[in-house]
Amino acid sequence: MKRFAKILCALLAAILPLGAFAACGGAASDVLYVLSFKPEYDEIFEEVNQIFLDEHPEMSSVDYRTVDTNNYNSVFTSRIQSGYLDVFTSEVTYMMQGSNNYMEPLEHRDYMDDVKDEYLTLGSFYDPSEGGEAELLTMPIERVANVVYYNKDIFEEYGLSEPTTWEEFCSVCQTFSDATKYPVAGKSRIESPIIFGARSEWPAMAILNSVVADVIGINQPDFFDEIVNYDTNTNIRFNNANWVEVFEKTQQIGTDYVDSDIYGLDYSFAATYFSIGNTTNNSWYPMMIDGTWVNSQITAEFEVGAFALPAVSDPTNAEGKKNLSVKTGATLSVFNRSNKKDAAQDYIEIFFRDEIYQKFVDFAKTPSVKETVEQTDTLVNSIFDENKYTFVEAYDSRMPRYFPLVSASEVVALMKGQITAQTVADTLQNQVELNKVDWQEYTQLSHTKS
Repeated sequence: MKRFAKILCALLAAILPLGAFAACGGAASDVLYVLSFKPEYDEIFEEVNQIFLDEHPEMSSVDYRTVDTNNYNSVFTSRIQSGYLDVFTSEVTYMMQGSNNYMEPLEHRDYMDDVKDEYLTLGSFYDPSEGGEAELLTMPIERVANVVYYNKDIFEEYGLSEPTTWEEFCSVCQTFSDATKYPVAGKSRIESPIIFGARSEWPAMAILNSVVADVIGINQPDFFDEIVNYDTNTNIRFNNANWVEVFEKTQQIGTDYVDSDIYGLDYSFAATYFSIGNTTNNSWYPMMIDGTWVNSQITAEFEVGAFALPAVSDPTNAEGKKNLSVKTGATLSVFNRSNKKDAAQDYIEIFFRDEIYQKFVDFAKTPSVKETVEQTDTLVNSIFDENKYTFVEAYDSRMPRYFPLVSASEVVALMKGQITAQTVADTLQNQVELNKVDWQEYTQLSHTKS
């Protein structure tokens, strides 16, 4: 039997990520295991790692690992099974879809007194079937938005300004689309009107979220709040006219304004190409649709602007402002099966110390979640301007656990013109019906008790 166990351990060591086979010995008690899907923030986390070790001489090391978004779920699952996990990055989306099962409630620390109430609320979880009070399970470190970044120099060169309606947006896109086919003498060559990391698929959700924020947010603003009344309100259907319009406009962006080569572009190169263009033929991508988490990766020498994608003719809402698709970005959580929970809580506390968190805010170019830390970047503050925008929670982050979602691969297929808008709408609606027994149980999951 012992011999069999050794063979099994050897096999697991060969096929699983390092540290993914606790049954063969378990996680080391003097190592803090930290897992993140944000490799772009390694510089900040490495500083946190060093401070943690300086203040915890009983710990030999921090096993800090970052995994790209495409592979994070599989590695996260293996770490859960193995026990090689103490601190991990997550998202509010994941918490509402089941990762709450792996989160230890965060004990109160002084830094929480300075965290803005909205972020404490977003990091909290309440299940009415359990009763009691909402628990703070994860701490948001950033707020992100889905925007259209643009090259201000090229816009000025072509006599264009930020579009404020769907028609104006299409006109801007068409101007650049024409320029890809018929280069304009004396003006920058255009490779594709829009760039995004299409090969990685998930970045397509930034485009869908942007369109939803306007089409649904303007034409049917109560849609998501009324989902709990699905059985009695027949307007709450994912194949109604408004949702078909969402998918039609998403498809138009993909088929008319995204060059076919973009569909082979990995996400890790998108910000670089937007910043420096295609150096092989000296051409440019005047717009990039992405989340503001990419801010730190844009290294352009030209002036960068950003706007919320206008997907309707009159994008002004009842508040007299435009809608901006936003969501809570990365969060920090403690694994509830960790044997080093106190140390894990200490690690998160270090990250939120003003001097460390200020470095993070400056580096990540994100709005601060703390009252005592300020974001001074002009572009970031212009994006998250509450006088200009109404923040609309992104479609793919507001659905409760088990609620069907349009997949990123479906969005890419739609944008390529491989499937129709009506097909996507009908497929999603059918999934809602088929899974109704499951998702209705979870529509009351919330960040608050009331």
